[in-house]
Amino acid sequence: MELVQAVKHRSTLSDNNLLLLVQFVCFDSGTRIYMPCPLDQQQAHPICHGQTGAVECLHQHMFDCVEFLTSMHTISKLRAVLKLQNLSEDTLGSQVKTGIAQLMAIEFTLNNQRAMTRFLPWLAYPGIQPQQGLREMFECVAHLRLLSWIILGSLNHMAMCPSSDVPCHPLPLDTSLQIADLALVVLDSYPEHTKASVYQMSSLAQVFILCQLWTIYCEQVAVFNTSHGDMYRTTCLAVMEFWMKVAPTFIQIASYSKSHGEMVNLHLLSLLEGLQEVNSSLLVQLYPMLVTILYIHEGSLSAGLQHRIQEIQNCPPPDPITPVARELNKALLKCLQRLQYKMGQLEVQSSAATQFFTV
Repeated sequence: MELVQAVKHRSTLSDNNLLLLVQFVCFDSGTRIYMPCPLDQQQAHPICHGQTGAVECLHQHMFDCVEFLTSMHTISKLRAVLKLQNLSEDTLGSQVKTGIAQLMAIEFTLNNQRAMTRFLPWLAYPGIQPQQGLREMFECVAHLRLLSWIILGSLNHMAMCPSSDVPCHPLPLDTSLQIADLALVVLDSYPEHTKASVYQMSSLAQVFILCQLWTIYCEQVAVFNTSHGDMYRTTCLAVMEFWMKVAPTFIQIASYSKSHGEMVNLHLLSLLEGLQEVNSSLLVQLYPMLVTILYIHEGSLSAGLQHRIQEIQNCPPPDPITPVARELNKALLKCLQRLQYKMGQLEVQSSAATQFFTV
């Protein structure tokens, strides 16, 4: 199968053909990827799935797909072997990764516990003790990268296929603290190794992306399950426990120096604006906790940052959580596109910083 060859970086397909292949397999799995065209032309068409058996071809290559999502060199390798025609090389790799992530998210949902045990053993059987070594940091950054893509794939399915009967909730909410522990391993190492390389410096951005995706994911799962009375309460609890665990370390990093504080503020503001963009009801609950981080170096806040903070504060709270709408969630999709692009650029920069060469 040509898509399997592409996952293994052995294909020289054109960019259009590769995306069409990914879309074809996604249709068979009951989802679809975002194809490059204006958002107002995207439609939430119903999808008939399981008709071609194409997704079955990927089952024996699941480890290859997981490695495809985990590796920071994937996008650089795709650029090296693919024939680029119409799409920007800055977006193709992340689009393909998102498509594979959607497939993996659905497969993980259908075989939840078995998939967790097989492909995410470090999440299924947590035993990580935060350490300061670079090796542990590298491993956890790779784990966070994989989780971020899987969550992004799940959210992309929810945004693109709101009327689909195919569930796509690959990560249980009760893994929230384990995910926070992975983030803490990276954060605890960040101040010490921040100047070691671009890869280490980008690790902070990776953590914030994961935090934003996890927060949105939890809320979207709650929206999908509004018929269950306690689901929203469970979601709020999971998100608050997650942030109560990671927020103190963000405060420590921001307090480390003025430059560290500025870096944390930029990432945190971007996260808060992302939650505001998708009309998150959790933002109201998280803001009192997170706003204290922004004011650790209050005297150094620029007028631009103060204006962005004020815009968030002036935003009216969203309406109470409502059942999932059966139409394309354009606000969520726009936010996911931005995160997808950011994740792709982080990987390209990290790959270049490690001086990776393909033979």
